[in-house]
Amino acid sequence: RLTVPFGYGLLGVFVVTVVVGLIMGRVKLADLLAGVVIWFVAVVLSVFGVGAYWLVLRDMMSSVGVQSLPFDLAILTAGAVIATIITLGLERLAARNRSIEALGLGALFWWVALALTTAYLLPGTSYLFTWPALFALLGLNSLMMMRRGSGLAREAVLVGCLPALVLLPPLIREAFEGLSLQLVGPLMILVVLFLGAILPLLAPLVVPPKHPD
Repeated sequence: RLTVPFGYGLLGVFVVTVVVGLIMGRVKLADLLAGVVIWFVAVVLSVFGVGAYWLVLRDMMSSVGVQSLPFDLAILTAGAVIATIITLGLERLAARNRSIEALGLGALFWWVALALTTAYLLPGTSYLFTWPALFALLGLNSLMMMRRGSGLAREAVLVGCLPALVLLPPLIREAFEGLSLQLVGPLMILVVLFLGAILPLLAPLVVPPKHPD
């Protein structure tokens, strides 16, 4: 099976990206570790926050005799919006004194972990994690070697995010359509994963503007 060697190759690219970030002064190890923890916290808060939203909404709909099934996709979409607000809000707070590159690497750490895990346990699905993470890491590598805000830097970020933009939205929609509303909380893991893969692309929403003194 080639999935396992590819998984370890992805791990190697991750390590190289971290080293490049350290050398270029774009990443600090403490900020990278913070990014890992922040992404995990975003997942936990999104899962439980959206789960609580669904329980409250379900009870309200039940009290007025409204069935939830006709509105399942709308309910799930609203849950995704809540998860997005939670995740980007946390990342924006963290970005006040940390680089977007460090936070992006923190999120991609979990992508690499999932790619390795699925390479062993679910090799047929590992590509869903391997290719978006690989391109995102290559995009971050290019970004850290360029001047921030340059046209080439923006293009590198966009190219790095393309696999996630192509693969993840259809997967999330299929999961929304195929799974029960009882799983609305855990489904938000996919949403937060997607946001982590395209975090550099969301920098205008995440990085607070710098005001002149």
